[in-house]
Amino acid sequence: PTQGTTAESDGDTSVSFVPSLNDLPIEVWLAIARFVPPEDLQTFSLLCRKANDSIHQPSFWLNLYKRHRPPPLCSRGMLAEDLTFNSIRRGKGLRAKVIRALFCMYPLFRKRTIKSVENLEFLEGRQCCGLWISKQASPVCGKKRTLYLKLEDVTARDVRQLSHPLNANYEANMKILMIDGFENQQFPSLKGLVLSHVSRRSLHVVKQMGIYRLDSVEYELTLNFYEEKIDQTVVIVVKSDRQHKFVVSVLDWWDVSYPYPYLRYAKDRAVKKRISMGKLPHKNAGVKSLDDGL
Repeated sequence: PTQGTTAESDGDTSVSFVPSLNDLPIEVWLAIARFVPPEDLQTFSLLCRKANDSIHQPSFWLNLYKRHRPPPLCSRGMLAEDLTFNSIRRGKGLRAKVIRALFCMYPLFRKRTIKSVENLEFLEGRQCCGLWISKQASPVCGKKRTLYLKLEDVTARDVRQLSHPLNANYEANMKILMIDGFENQQFPSLKGLVLSHVSRRSLHVVKQMGIYRLDSVEYELTLNFYEEKIDQTVVIVVKSDRQHKFVVSVLDWWDVSYPYPYLRYAKDRAVKKRISMGKLPHKNAGVKSLDDGL
């Protein structure tokens, strides 16, 4: 609503209205938003209510995608199949799909690489949704064995948000703990258990092999999971492989390397089809799932 001030002069009462930013039509804010770079959208949304409403329109996100979309010849292999222009217009979650695409297309976002994480205490209290081992090359150190642990913040789950046509994002509360260079070992089923404690330590190991003395550093990552129904704690210890570098990373839903379930299963189906046609040996099947988590 407009704001008014009353001025009295020579016995006459007049009212003058001072327009606010919210008086501008939404079409004007949409036109202004076209010139806002992606990294400044949060600041732009805080200007006023109409500015915030303008970036919650499907037309804004479609225009943002078109603005930063590279030419067709340059975009080959850059975007996943579900992030093409024809795909993002189908189904729900347009906002999340465009943000994921920007981390593939927008130069400033593409520079954000995966980094090793030392402190993992912020993952405590999350519920495990799945655990699997991938034999694909890791995006961090390029090794052919990577452990993925999917953790969900159950307290932030909003069922109503999942049905929103624009803002729906089924992976918003998820984080994936990715471990490279670990020793080949068996892991129990952790689906539904809550991560209660995380600890990490390094051990200096000295071994005498004949006349040679071998100095090495071994890493251990201890994860304590609590099962509330039977009041029991499950402890798993992930040990480093001496031949490879031990790297622990955390992936968010917008990360380029985030293993989305339908992309992972689509790749797995394609591999199985090639195996059945005799075009690929069975030992290169790609993904070994330990849970039905994803």
